[in-house]
Amino acid sequence: MTPEMPTEEVRAALSAWRDGLINLDAGNRLLGFRRSETGTVDIAGPPPQVIVGALRAGGEHGFAGEGEFFRTRLAAQPLGTVLRRLMRKARQDFLDRGVDALHLAIGMLHWRDEQDVSFASPLLLVPVELTAAGPADLPKLRGRDDDPVVNPALTLRLRLLGVELPAVESLADLDVPEFLTRVRAAISGRDGWRADETVLLSTFSFHKEAMYRDLRENEERILAHPLVRALAARDGEPAFEPISPAGADTFAPPEETPLVLDADASQRACVAAAAAGRSFVLDGPPGTGKSQTIANMIGCLLHAGKRVLFVSEKAAALEVVRNRLASAGLGDHLLELHSHKATRKEVARGLATALDEPAPPAPAAGGKAGGEARALREQLSAYAEAMNEVREPLGMSLHEILGRCARLADVPAAPAPEPVTLTPDALRQVADAADRLARSWRPAALGDEFAWREVTEHDPLDGRLEKAEHALRELSAAAGRNAALATEFGLARPSGAASLAALAEHAARRPEGVAEDWLTASSLRPVRRAAAERGRRLAGVRQARDAVRAAAGVEWEDLPQDLPEVAVPSLRPAAVDPGPLTAEAAAGLARRFDDDATMLEEKVREAGRVASALSLPAPVTFADLTRVAAIAELGGRANRPEPLWFGPGALAKATAAAAALRRGVEALTAAEGQARRYFHEAILD
Repeated sequence: MTPEMPTEEVRAALSAWRDGLINLDAGNRLLGFRRSETGTVDIAGPPPQVIVGALRAGGEHGFAGEGEFFRTRLAAQPLGTVLRRLMRKARQDFLDRGVDALHLAIGMLHWRDEQDVSFASPLLLVPVELTAAGPADLPKLRGRDDDPVVNPALTLRLRLLGVELPAVESLADLDVPEFLTRVRAAISGRDGWRADETVLLSTFSFHKEAMYRDLRENEERILAHPLVRALAARDGEPAFEPISPAGADTFAPPEETPLVLDADASQRACVAAAAAGRSFVLDGPPGTGKSQTIANMIGCLLHAGKRVLFVSEKAAALEVVRNRLASAGLGDHLLELHSHKATRKEVARGLATALDEPAPPAPAAGGKAGGEARALREQLSAYAEAMNEVREPLGMSLHEILGRCARLADVPAAPAPEPVTLTPDALRQVADAADRLARSWRPAALGDEFAWREVTEHDPLDGRLEKAEHALRELSAAAGRNAALATEFGLARPSGAASLAALAEHAARRPEGVAEDWLTASSLRPVRRAAAERGRRLAGVRQARDAVRAAAGVEWEDLPQDLPEVAVPSLRPAAVDPGPLTAEAAAGLARRFDDDATMLEEKVREAGRVASALSLPAPVTFADLTRVAAIAELGGRANRPEPLWFGPGALAKATAAAAALRRGVEALTAAEGQARRYFHEAILD
């Protein structure tokens, strides 16, 4: 029969799937490469061909230090940080997706696209890995068994521009100078395009490019598959009637299904559909057994002689299914094509082992054990049906009734009657009891609002009621005497009697000076304003006290209260007007000047003796005399300075002491400010 030709809708869907796998614009790191300080290590030496030879020979190669192989422009500490980060990221990518992302990029192509936008793309990607003996050791680099890859994203992008990059077969046949020469020949004649010998270490992920290439090269074969046609046509309905979980025991009995793991009815319905060759989507929230169901599907298909390809974007999903199949004894039937076991050597070794070792005999099915299992399953199924059968006249199943009973755990326990044979008289007694219970249902309906709830006294309550009535009258009289107080505090009900009594007692013990309106003040706002004003005034007093301490060096209480005023006579005589001066007056002035000069000489000698006693230089000018007089006046005060104040270096010491004192005062002021947030002013004072 001639196969049906794919429609344009199917071709468009496949094209959309293929184009959605990869990104061929500047956002792809394989096309628009940008260096990162924490994710890239530039290799300054040795040359690329020497590096390829070292990787081909095997072994580990170090980065920093004398005699190491790779040379970089980074210091040892930042280099170690970047290398350890790359090693962790590569391991995480491998655990998440089973992809080895760490590569040594050799060669960098600088090119421009149709809009003349410049790009820098790595050319050759050599798979490598980083290893470290300890957490503090600098990682070393070694090659992996995989072959180098020409940048697949760059290959696809340049193919759209009419440029075909040369291919590389294996690491053993790689000649870097020849490869770069062929690249330069492929891009010759294009302005602004060039290829250099840049070598750098970073992480690159390009596993989706392989799927893109597969979808492009095998487009016709893929379009011819009926499953692809069904998915492309967006037909969400299955092409078969799936087995319902309720009918799984009938149409897919577990005794006849070669399950390798436990499975419930819904899971066995999926296994039966897979064993029948149906195509479907298995959906379910986490923890519902999808991995277990997939493992059972693979086991049943292997039992039927089928080959199964299990793929997943997450390596963890592959590991879970593989471990479950291996625990079921099917490990020899599995060929892992991911992780470190996907190399050529490991694949060849796995195939050889499977061919050399004989297959274990299949277990015998049926027999007595199978019959007993069927009988037990039928009993369990009958029990489940009986539990879930809706029964009349209740309209509920036994399972629902038990659930409702379970929710009554907090209901008080009622005495259970003894089992009796139901007779007409017993039925009449039950009906009478139910009628009496219905007439007494008000306490149960009102609950806590029932006035006589929890009353267990069997004696008459007349006496107690009389006492309660008398107490209520006394309370009403007391409330009348304190009507103003009760009204202010909203105590109008008997339940507020205790609060009213406490308020009355508090008012009776009121200290002297407490005004009446303090007890009934509607707001404390005036009190708060007065307290705030007092706080501001206290703050002003503290500031004045600190200012006095900073200026005088002592507390204001230690300053002398009455300081004697010292009158220093003026030593500058009034000027003489020579206009009306006569000879006699001039002679008198000369004599007076002579007397004044003699007096001044005597005063200077006396001041000299005083200055000598004070260890001061002899006065020469009037300013010197003024200074001696001021110092002598200081010596006559009650709080006169000490002699050591005038010794050598005393001024510097006093300045330093004043600075230290000022710092102490500032620290004390800051501590008081912090303490003021928690303590009262009286405590600080």
